[in-house]
Amino acid sequence: MVIAIVDTGIDLNHPDLKANLVPGVNLVNPKLPPQDDNGHGTNVAGIIAAVGGNDRGVAGMLWKAKLMPVKALESDGSGGNRSSEKAFAMPWTMGRKLWCCLWV
Repeated sequence: MVIAIVDTGIDLNHPDLKANLVPGVNLVNPKLPPQDDNGHGTNVAGIIAAVGGNDRGVAGMLWKAKLMPVKALESDGSGGNRSSEKAFAMPWTMGRKLWCCLWV
C-alpha cells in the first residue's frame, strides 16, 4: 500500500521513515525534493507509517506501508489554491488510491 502524504513534505532522511518512502513531488518548488521544512508532514507520516520494531523513536500504525511525500504547503504551513488543486490530483494520476491531507 502506498499512501500519499499531502502536507509540508516529509523528512527524507528520518530514520523511522526512510525505509518506507517512495519518490514524491514538490509542488511548492518542483526543482527541489519534497523535503519537509516545517515538521508537520513528517509528524503525520510518522503516525501513519513509522517503521516499528527497530528500537528507535515511534512506531506508526502501518509499519510496512509506503509513503509518497507530496509537498503542497510552504514552510509556514500556508498554501495557495493552485498547489492545493494539483496536490489533490497528483496522487490519483500516479495510481495512488489513498492519500492523507491534514490542513486547518
